Amino acid sequence: LNLYNSNLLIEIITKTIGKLTLNNVSGIERNEIFWHMVDVGNKNFLLGVGYGSGRSTDLYSSIYATVGGIGLIVLIAYFFNLFIRGLKLKKEQKRRTLFCLGAIIISSCAVPDLCYTYIWVILANIESLKIDENINLINTTTNGADGISHFLM
Repeated sequence: LNLYNSNLLIEIITKTIGKLTLNNVSGIERNEIFWHMVDVGNKNFLLGVGYGSGRSTDLYSSIYATVGGIGLIVLIAYFFNLFIRGLKLKKEQKRRTLFCLGAIIISSCAVPDLCYTYIWVILANIESLKIDENINLINTTTNGADGISHFLM
């Protein structure tokens, strides 16, 4: 695979733009499935039709249809919470958190399920940054073991 091949690069860009502008079959089908799942979510707004009973081409409409507005709000609130907490971390950890969160948000436009392992690996990576930050803060303010026991209480 030669990424410097201009014909290949042009073809990739053309196909991507075709999907986004609904000029090819894949883009049209994804759009129809998305709006169908949004309609299912609107008809079953609070709790959805049940997790696993429907599958879309993206995470957001799939969550909305299967676990309802409550589930979608919880998911968005969790992502927002990670974003806000990420802004409070040190510079390197902040960049890592925001990159990982961006990767999840972007990839979830094409991956419809929470059961894909990479989502949980990335979320664990983000959560571990906050735990490391807490432990470092406790160790510097309380001198070691007392800080850890205080953290665990």
